[in-house]
Amino acid sequence: MSTLSFRLHSRAGLVALLTLALVLGSAVPALADYSETPARAWSVNGRVNAIVRVGSRVFIGGSFSQLRSPTGETVARRNLAALDAASGAPVTSWAPSADGVVYALAASPDGARVFAGGAFTTVNGQARRRLAALSTSSGAVVDGWVAQASATVRGMTVLGSRLYVGGQFNKIGSATRVRLAALDVGTGQLQSWSPSASATVKSLEPTSDGTRIVIAGDFRTVNGTSRDYLASVDAGSGALNGWTPAAACIRDKNPCVLIDVAVDGSTVYVAVAGPGGQVIAYDAGTGSRRWRIRADGDVQAVAVRDGKLYAGGHFYQRFGNNPDGSFIVRKRLAAADARTGVVDQNFKPDVAGNLGVWVIAPDADALRIGGDFTSVNRVKQERYAQLPSR
Repeated sequence: MSTLSFRLHSRAGLVALLTLALVLGSAVPALADYSETPARAWSVNGRVNAIVRVGSRVFIGGSFSQLRSPTGETVARRNLAALDAASGAPVTSWAPSADGVVYALAASPDGARVFAGGAFTTVNGQARRRLAALSTSSGAVVDGWVAQASATVRGMTVLGSRLYVGGQFNKIGSATRVRLAALDVGTGQLQSWSPSASATVKSLEPTSDGTRIVIAGDFRTVNGTSRDYLASVDAGSGALNGWTPAAACIRDKNPCVLIDVAVDGSTVYVAVAGPGGQVIAYDAGTGSRRWRIRADGDVQAVAVRDGKLYAGGHFYQRFGNNPDGSFIVRKRLAAADARTGVVDQNFKPDVAGNLGVWVIAPDADALRIGGDFTSVNRVKQERYAQLPSR
């Protein structure tokens, strides 16, 4: 089965016109790739933090206890569920139970397993402290795959035979691992990879060439060297490299936190929360800032597909500026040209709910979003929605 993962996450004209458009935050509109109105799908009674697709199934994780159909039918699901990718209905045969919040999901390269990270201590009644591997077909906990984290896991990504994880922990099993670790995808065995971060790592993503892991969070140092909120380390050794992106904010005056990261080609995109939200695009090689969009609330999720950057959060009245300086209004979900940062004028769904969007998963058939919203384009669709492709 093919796999597509998010948490967390993935990605012409005249030069003068593009430059002007970048400065002004607007440009000739491009066609949106997805409908603004959601398809009928089941809703969720608590926040959805993570989405990962494996074949015809979409796996979600979060803090919930029930799914509800558009007609009011309910089924119990505890913090983990699988939905049919086409209909959005729950897969009845997949019903594992986690006793705490799930923050991150990732799929194995062969599609046989889905990995979960969070604040749970048991899954299906078996001891699995904040990390677990589950069968994508049955939901059973994978026997022998045991990697116990000492505190919450917030992000994860798979690269080759390794599952990279980040969070708040300082140990995996009895071994010291300070907020970053790597595990063998097949066995769960802890790897020697052991960079360290001074505070929580919230999101991880490999560079397009697979040589580095980009990390984002609210840390100030990595491997003892100053790196504010964003850094990259060698995927093999864990060594910090010279990639030093321009600061997202002034840490002593208005400290922020980077909640999500996406990498597409030569660009790294970050979702910034704090004193006003931002989306920032950095050169993956030099660390220079390519563009920035300012919002009036936290940006909590970013994802890239087919040259479009999708951003979600709890911004409400501003996502960039029009040529006359007025705000571009976007309500918790927006799209922009991934190369220039020019906001898509044709994609402006109205997502209602103060805490907004926390995860975005663009795919060929739909843009899937999760979070703490109550409706999309005035259609009741709580905490999970599928916006079909056009």
